Amino acid sequence: MTANGPRVVSARAAYASNDQLTVVGRCTSACAGGLQTWILDRASGAGSPAWRQVTAGGAPPDTTRFALAHAAGRIFLFGGLDASGNRLDDLWRLDDAAGAATWTRLEPLGQGPTARDGASLVIDPARNRFIVFGGSVAETMASNELWALNGIDTLNPSWEPIEAEGATPTPRFG
Repeated sequence: MTANGPRVVSARAAYASNDQLTVVGRCTSACAGGLQTWILDRASGAGSPAWRQVTAGGAPPDTTRFALAHAAGRIFLFGGLDASGNRLDDLWRLDDAAGAATWTRLEPLGQGPTARDGASLVIDPARNRFIVFGGSVAETMASNELWALNGIDTLNPSWEPIEAEGATPTPRFG
């Protein structure tokens, strides 16, 4: 981090193909609370990397331990813990982080995963979806559930559980 970079206590990052690293995280007590969004331009080191804070409208509530991924020029944020320690099943999308950034809470169709923190989130661009794996669903209970959110570039994405064959990984979060 540079001296003027983000100061966050809980953060996730997503690397975008346009040579940017986007960092979303809860701010430390030394600054105004809530989630902050930062972009590191020239992240590959071609030229001098430089941080800039993004002021995004409609930001999610103060959240930690969420899952974050980048797809089609957008950042997706799922689940986590709110400021009171409650698990969330919220799904948010950050549009146009490089310009007039706006956070939007998505309301996907279908029954989705239960509230969780510490899940893994990966993008499956060939199928226009992302996949959620695991997470902590209770104080001492992890999950090994697998979910897909289909149609991530549409107005009406939809949840679908994935039933995988073979032995499954043990429940986990992190």
